[in-house]
Amino acid sequence: GGDPAALNRALSRAYHEGAQPVSVIRIVSRHFQRLHLAAGMVADGASTDAALKSLRPPVFFKRADAFRVQLRRWNRSRLALALGALSEAEVQCKSTGLPAQAICGQALLRLTAVAGIAARA
Repeated sequence: GGDPAALNRALSRAYHEGAQPVSVIRIVSRHFQRLHLAAGMVADGASTDAALKSLRPPVFFKRADAFRVQLRRWNRSRLALALGALSEAEVQCKSTGLPAQAICGQALLRLTAVAGIAARA
């Protein structure tokens, strides 16, 4: 959503509850895959609401408004780059020996910055 403080709170909560950095990256990747799919439908002429309704599993109703905002902020090329960055972060977590929480946090912070820039554009 473009809010670094919210990202920090969510990551802290996830790690406190025992989530592993690779799991966090995979969850975020799945979300971006769904955004990419919906963005493709919108680019092909579907309405935003029709794209959301066609996703399976459906977007949770309490998250639908946020999902719409994210669709406006992230075009397909940005989404493809984000998916690549998340994939690279997962590889780094598994292969570099660097702290996985730092790699995960850095990758998600970069995506948050992109979302923030898109919100101001």
